Amino acid sequence: CPPGSTTPEGSGPCPTGYYCPTSEQDDATAAAAASPVIPVAIPCPLGSHCPGVANIEPVPCERGTYSSEEGQSACTLCGVGEICPHGGMTKPQPCTAGYVCDSHGLSLAERECPPSFYCEEGTATSDPDHPTLQGPILCGPGVYCYGGVAHNGTRSWIPTQEEGKYAPQICGEGYYCDAGSSR
Repeated sequence: CPPGSTTPEGSGPCPTGYYCPTSEQDDATAAAAASPVIPVAIPCPLGSHCPGVANIEPVPCERGTYSSEEGQSACTLCGVGEICPHGGMTKPQPCTAGYVCDSHGLSLAERECPPSFYCEEGTATSDPDHPTLQGPILCGPGVYCYGGVAHNGTRSWIPTQEEGKYAPQICGEGYYCDAGSSR
């Protein structure tokens, strides 16, 4: 309100992080109204943002980003070990098992788990020895792991079934498979 004003009328554009919807009134409604309709600043809801000023509606977060708080002027990039596959997300999802999500802002897991390892949900680095981030886990002895393995449960691979190669394979008769074997 301007200094010394006697009515609570706002002035200036709607602030960042908020939106001020416009009200559509026809002439009869406007004439019948005792006072003008004043736009109200509403905090941007979860899963959206209100960049800059003068927003009349919230903008949904794009894929690869999320907003977990109201009144945000920008969405947050999904972190390492996370994905945001849809627009308007309120929190990220863990990286898909069998993949490594080692960069910010991913909408989909794109990098398969390296051969000789399996990657649980939320894997954030290809380095199995990283001191703080969740990395791939070495496949055990007696099995071998192609790239993209999502768990440590062994299966016999049937060549006609594609999903067989994404599980640890039992080492074949006549072969020796040390821990971390990829063949």
